[in-house]
Amino acid sequence: RTMLAGNVAASGAGDDLRILGDAENNLVEVAPGTHPGEFVVTGLDGTTVNGLGSFTATGVNDDFRLDMKSGDDFVKVVDAVIPDDLQIVTGRGSDTIQITDVRVGDDIRINTGIDTDSVIIEGAKVGDDLQVVASTGALTIWVEISDVQDRTTIRTGRADDSAGLIDSKFRGNTLVELCAKNDRASIESSKFSRSPSADGGRGKDTITKEY
Repeated sequence: RTMLAGNVAASGAGDDLRILGDAENNLVEVAPGTHPGEFVVTGLDGTTVNGLGSFTATGVNDDFRLDMKSGDDFVKVVDAVIPDDLQIVTGRGSDTIQITDVRVGDDIRINTGIDTDSVIIEGAKVGDDLQVVASTGALTIWVEISDVQDRTTIRTGRADDSAGLIDSKFRGNTLVELCAKNDRASIESSKFSRSPSADGGRGKDTITKEY
């Protein structure tokens, strides 16, 4: 069954930017606007935002909170300075999350749902913790050219997963836990304040450490 592009509800609720998806495929990009505290949510490939092509939130000075629900979703957050937390939750469906050239004042917390998902974090500066957790299904998580000030936790479900920590700085405890099945982890050209822990769980795993 081909799913139609959906509609997301976006608001500047209080001091937060909030985005709520529906059961269809939601494809959105979040980028800064022209004024401080202003962010533009744009629907892609037919997705609408509050029934329109885009929505501009103003006065945002706290969290980004995205709950995309089910469907095959695509979320891109680019060039943004986020005052506090960036929280993204996806549901059933094959989802892609891209976080590019973003500064986050506190934590990045991502929870992917069922099915095959991809999380790409590139050029991010994270003021506190980075946490990416997969419920079930295969997860590809890639962190590149980024800087995490405190803990990094990557935890996947019972599927064939892959993780990469490339050319980045990790200043707190770093845990890569890929659980069961046949997994791949690559830790390359990165700097760690404390030695990272990488565990593939049961299965035929490949873990490469060159740092």
